[in-house]
Amino acid sequence: MPDVLRFGASILGVLLVLVLMVPVVEANLPAGSLPSNHPQNVELPNSDSAPLPINSTDSPGGPSPEPGTVISSSVPAEPVRSLLPSSVVATVLNETGSEYVYTTVAGNYSFPKDRPYLMKYETAEGEVLVNASTFVVLSPGIALFTSVVVLNATDSFYRVRYDFTVGLASGDVTISYVFRDNGPPKVAAERHGQLTLPLIWVTHTLDSVVFNDSYALDFASLDEPVDVTPADLSLTIGPTEDPLNWTRRMSLDWSDAGAGTAYAGPFSAGSLAGPAVFVVFPVNLTAIDPIAAGSSTSSAATDYSGRSGTTERTSRTRADGSATPTDNKTRSRGRPS
Repeated sequence: MPDVLRFGASILGVLLVLVLMVPVVEANLPAGSLPSNHPQNVELPNSDSAPLPINSTDSPGGPSPEPGTVISSSVPAEPVRSLLPSSVVATVLNETGSEYVYTTVAGNYSFPKDRPYLMKYETAEGEVLVNASTFVVLSPGIALFTSVVVLNATDSFYRVRYDFTVGLASGDVTISYVFRDNGPPKVAAERHGQLTLPLIWVTHTLDSVVFNDSYALDFASLDEPVDVTPADLSLTIGPTEDPLNWTRRMSLDWSDAGAGTAYAGPFSAGSLAGPAVFVVFPVNLTAIDPIAAGSSTSSAATDYSGRSGTTERTSRTRADGSATPTDNKTRSRGRPS
């Protein structure tokens, strides 16, 4: 038994010596830094402030700011706005034995098959605002509307071309309508040929009083056309000589062209005859690009021109070349040259 105790004591002594000989390992990292291979390693500055007081809530890097009120605000992101048409109606072509009729969101546009270069416009409620409208060229001895061809007649596109001759010279006028589901059609008229004749936009309207922001003129019974060109190159046409109380109106606007002389009175060209408003464009304007639409205050029709409760027909003209604007502030009376 004493030998066993002595052997156990010897083993314990050896183990104690081994424990005392194990080296002590410690991390020796600089204060205030992360390991050098850490992706967010930053050098933190040592604070030069006084030691933290007992039970302080300050951070080791320095004292907290002076007591105060923290105000937090949140600014929401700008909302995404979607610009959608207020009304979308698919255009429908109804071809009968006598005409092409386009029913659109802006009203009804019809083209008689015996004179397919003419357009008649009426509101969706059936009120006729334009009896006939087209584009012509004029010259002494001219023969209009020869060799008329309907080039396209689909739900979205209508195009017609007619020839004209002056002596041995000839040319043609092409008129097209591109129909849309969210507004009035885009209309274009182009003149081709050797003759440099001015394009004329002629409109035979339901009403016969024209207003140019200076005076109202009833042109139904005039003996000759009167120059009614306004300074801003836009006209309105309505039923009476009191524009403030018009229940419907039609507008002609060619201000984008910067030129064009407007007349009201008797007009005759080929098969067209009667009181009308017509705009004579300079000869260098070989293409005209208008928009036609309308409504009236007596109905719930939509006014696509942007003028509430009015009947509108807006024209924009573009030239193949640059046009020099003319000063139309002086109004004169007489026939177009």
